[in-house]
Amino acid sequence: MTLSSKQLSALLLCAGCFGIMTLLPAGYINGGLGIIAAFLAALVHFCLLLPAALLYKRRGARRSPGAAADLIMLILLLLTLISTALTFARASSVFFQGRLYPQAALLCALLAAVYAATRYPAVIGRTAVMISALLILLTLFLAAGAVPLAKPLNFHAAVTRPVRRLFLSGGVEALDPGCLLVFLILAPAVKKGSPLRSAAIYTALRLAVAAVVMLLITAVLGDAADSTPYPALTLARCSGGSLMERRDALYLFIWTTLALMRMAALLHCCGVIIARRGRTFTRFSGTVLCALVCCFAVTALLVSGSELKLTYTLTQVLAALAAALVPPIIAFRRKENAG
Repeated sequence: MTLSSKQLSALLLCAGCFGIMTLLPAGYINGGLGIIAAFLAALVHFCLLLPAALLYKRRGARRSPGAAADLIMLILLLLTLISTALTFARASSVFFQGRLYPQAALLCALLAAVYAATRYPAVIGRTAVMISALLILLTLFLAAGAVPLAKPLNFHAAVTRPVRRLFLSGGVEALDPGCLLVFLILAPAVKKGSPLRSAAIYTALRLAVAAVVMLLITAVLGDAADSTPYPALTLARCSGGSLMERRDALYLFIWTTLALMRMAALLHCCGVIIARRGRTFTRFSGTVLCALVCCFAVTALLVSGSELKLTYTLTQVLAALAAALVPPIIAFRRKENAG
């Protein structure tokens, strides 16, 4: 099964916009500077994706990366997966107003992500296209509902140390390795279109969504966005209209599907690498192994701390890091034993 460039760009959009629709970048800055930070983040993402896209266009998928590259990518994928699952588990207990324990949300999300990750890439891609369409529809609904609440005076340039906060805000989003890793693993599967086209479409759509969301948050919440833990959810709860009163329900649905698609994409890529390097592993068994490791690591990190104040002990962090090293060690040792 193969992917089209449209499907890959939709999958990257789902993986990249989960963070935008959950938390703002560290050091959020008001109005126009926030859009500049979003533009810088999108530009960095495109500059990272461009060399890989040109390499695949020139050489195709005739040669797979070396063992060292696969090892590094697998570790980064697992750490990104753990971070994503932890963010989802903590935010879900707030988003659903305490009716869902973080551990239960984590288990349900991982089960759904494993099911999606074990499908063929084309199936995952078609699902991502539908979710991306819903994401764009949600953005339009939020814009329509936020217009009556917008206050032009919320757009100002009264920001302390703007250059530092600008690069800090854009840098946090730009350094997210999830989309780059997914692109590196799935780009060889693109047969309809080109990976370069996927990178261009993803960058443009990501920039548009990020810019619109930041504009709406600034126009409605103003300086209160700095002290609001989940400003996108607050924006959805504030906006309303005759077309759809409960935009927050639509937001929660799409936010959940974005999280599932991001985790499914990361798990799928983990399974691909383990199946490629571990001779006794299939993509299914590798995906399940990574999901179990992620569940253990996130459960260890959920023992202490609250939803809004993240505090972890050294033992919890070491346990999570040690768990992330289990699949690479098993996969690469099995290959040596098989040889």
